[in-house]
Amino acid sequence: MFWSTNKNFLASFAVAFALLFFLPSISYAFFTKDIFVNGNMVSAGYWYSYDFSTPLKASYSVGELWSAKNFGVLYDNLAQDLSGIYTKDEFIESLKDAAIAGFEVVGDAVYLNSKQAYTIINIRYLDNSSKNYKTVFNYERGGWRLLGTKEIE
Repeated sequence: MFWSTNKNFLASFAVAFALLFFLPSISYAFFTKDIFVNGNMVSAGYWYSYDFSTPLKASYSVGELWSAKNFGVLYDNLAQDLSGIYTKDEFIESLKDAAIAGFEVVGDAVYLNSKQAYTIINIRYLDNSSKNYKTVFNYERGGWRLLGTKEIE
């Protein structure tokens, strides 16, 4: 009886854990950081998730991806219209020199209709300047995908 209960609990836990990795609105990325200690390289890896389930959560995910310079995962979460303009390599190459120090999402999401919304993201650069961008999202493939950004003057 005890083994059966534990087995059922473990099976339920395993299913719940597996579902976390297959939710359509979350992208998972694996990062590795290498450091040297006394001349020996030590590598540590970790998983980080990005949430594209709402325009506001997608804005924070986009900001995190920009800040981390993880443009490959960002490309994977572009709206089809935008991803059709670039190949993944071209997209990564075009952003590789971004000098981003941080970001802040300003306000809440504004819904234009049920399939499109935007937020304002303030991007801070390494030279201490900052700019606000209207960041537009389309609802596609079960999540809010980045359609584009436009600087707000």
